[in-house]
Amino acid sequence: MASANIASALSSLDIHQFLKIYQMNGFTRQMSENSDMWAHFKQYKEMDAMARSIKYLLVDGLGYGAVQAVAQSTGAYPAAQRSALQEPEAFYKEWAWTVSVPRSLEGKTGSELMQYAKPLATELDNKQIAFARLKCIEVQGDGSGSVGIASALPTVSGGKLTIKVSNTSANAGRSYIRWFQETDLIKFASPAGAARAATNAGSANVTVFKVDSVDEAAGTVTFTGVTAADGDTTPTAVGTIASGDHAYRIGVTPNDLTSIGTDYAKLTEVMVGLESLTANDGRLVNGVTHSGTTQGTRKDLNGAVIDNKHFQQVLSALKRKAGKGRYTYDKAFMADETYDSLVEARAADRRFMSLSDTDHGVAGIGYVHGKDRVEFCPDEFVNGQRIWILPSGKDALCYIGKEAQQVKPNGNDPFQLAVGANGQHQRETNTYFEQSGVVVTKHARALGVIEDFATE
Repeated sequence: MASANIASALSSLDIHQFLKIYQMNGFTRQMSENSDMWAHFKQYKEMDAMARSIKYLLVDGLGYGAVQAVAQSTGAYPAAQRSALQEPEAFYKEWAWTVSVPRSLEGKTGSELMQYAKPLATELDNKQIAFARLKCIEVQGDGSGSVGIASALPTVSGGKLTIKVSNTSANAGRSYIRWFQETDLIKFASPAGAARAATNAGSANVTVFKVDSVDEAAGTVTFTGVTAADGDTTPTAVGTIASGDHAYRIGVTPNDLTSIGTDYAKLTEVMVGLESLTANDGRLVNGVTHSGTTQGTRKDLNGAVIDNKHFQQVLSALKRKAGKGRYTYDKAFMADETYDSLVEARAADRRFMSLSDTDHGVAGIGYVHGKDRVEFCPDEFVNGQRIWILPSGKDALCYIGKEAQQVKPNGNDPFQLAVGANGQHQRETNTYFEQSGVVVTKHARALGVIEDFATE
């Protein structure tokens, strides 16, 4: 069916230039800007990063053996048993980003009718949003840096690579489809850390891929290849990329994940996240073995449907193990689908309570346990196989770090001209940002996790 082609019809008139083109102000970002989880973690901020590392003291044994019943007659005092101490050490992780804008654009920004927004200011805002969203992903993981695992043999079609992303509870700290962000740059490695590559028509390796699209319903991510010059390239075969391979963001060094013999906090350049901070499998995190008194409080449902009793059980365990009244629990972070399922469950089970915030006019649902009103908080980055029940305050979980700092090499001007391959200055303005920080748990028992559950 032929179209009317209004634009062409107008331009065919000899005096159509008398009509102006109306320019709408501003712009609309096409992707989510939310970073609630990182904003929550920043509430745990205890201090700025001012040293080479952070040390803190844990008491993981009270020396119970030194307290004994004794006979009324004469006799010896009980043998001493001193308290058991640990002094963990956490090392800062560093992040950086670059903002680059051509000078010719900055020179042409006049009235609002001539621009959607100021290029440099907008780029600065966009990178801050990207940073916060990537930190939301980082605090979910186990410190390996893996954001996805191919659950089947990848395919190549139409010059694009597609992988199906694992969604199992066992891989929840390393694989989730919502950790792939459109236009982000990804590389692949084997479980042992060996670099993987696809091939293109020239039999050359394609090692870096740009996220083209994410299909959550199908559980698949599609990529285009990226050249060293940041141009698109066309993969024609999967090459060495195989089922079970891990996806990493660029800038992360893949490691051998088949047998981790080191501290999870030292595995890669990324922060160790909740998956390891709440671990109860004996892994080493910041020098602490997560077992016994220093492990997280986890409830494994082994595939059972999530129910009110599971919240009751975890909250009771948290207060029993960490000490009743020691912490306040007011938030439980979960995936959207988990939240939706609990909203439906509330209609049949009144133990899931409606919670209202009279200050902000927000209504939601949650669970009341003793004096605690635990609000259910849906978050796009929380794996569908995890619910994090985190205490308020900075005593159990804390973030130590600085806010983003704009780099000023000469102590004054943060903006620089880019330098080309020939050493000449380019008509392009660059500015750089740095930030450092680390998340530590000083009381893993106070962190609650519900894992491996179904929602219906």
